[in-house]
Amino acid sequence: MTLNRAALLALLAGLMFAPVAEAKKDKADPAAETMTEVPEAPTIEDTGVPAFDAVFAEVSGIHGSLDEARTRLAAANNSVVMALKLPADASLDDALSELKDKAGGDIAVIMNGTVPTLSASNALPEDISAAIEAVNAAVQEVAQAQESLAALPDQTAALVEQVKAFRTQLNPTLMVESGLERSEMPRIASTTKKNVEATVATHARIMAVGEELARFMDTMKDFGAGLASE
Repeated sequence: MTLNRAALLALLAGLMFAPVAEAKKDKADPAAETMTEVPEAPTIEDTGVPAFDAVFAEVSGIHGSLDEARTRLAAANNSVVMALKLPADASLDDALSELKDKAGGDIAVIMNGTVPTLSASNALPEDISAAIEAVNAAVQEVAQAQESLAALPDQTAALVEQVKAFRTQLNPTLMVESGLERSEMPRIASTTKKNVEATVATHARIMAVGEELARFMDTMKDFGAGLASE
C-alpha cells in the first residue's frame, strides 16, 4: 500500500514526537529524580540526513565526555588505593582511613578555592609521601573533570530544542535535498525517534555523572575537615 503525503507525514509525526512526551513523564517521576546510578550511554545511529546527524553527533560527543570523566574518576580512585598498597576493591574511604592511620597527625589540608590539597607537616616515609601525592593528583583530576562538564547542561538543553524541531523538518523535500529515497522516510523517522529520546535523556546522565564526581570531592573535603579539626 502506498501512503499519500498527508498520511506519511502523520505517521512520521507519531513516530518522532512520542519519545519527547515520554521523556518528560519519566523526568517527573520522583524515583527517576532520586536515582544516582549512572545510565549507560545510549546508542546514537546515523539517520542518513546530514542536518540531523550533525546534531546527533554532538549528542554522541557529550556522552563521550561523560565516559571520559568517569574514566578519570575511576583512575583517581585506583591511584589512591594502589599508592597505599590496598586491595583493588578497597573503597576511597578505606584508603583515606589507611592514610590517616599511617601518617598520624602529620598531614595538613589546604583549600585552594574549593579544592582540598594535602601536605605533610613533617618528614614522612616514602610510601606515605607517595600516597599524599596520589591523593592530590586524584583530586586535581576530578576537579578538572568537573570543569569539563560544567557547560554540558546548557549545551544539552540547546540540542534538545533542535532535535524536537526535527518532527516538522522531515519531509519529502528534505529527503530529496539529502539524496535519499522517499521510501526510506519511515526508517529515518524511527531512527530519529530513538536519537531524540537519547538526546532528551542526556541531561539525566550528566546529572548522575556530576553526582559521582561530587561524591568523590565531598569525601576528600570531609577527610580534610576531619584532619583540620584534630
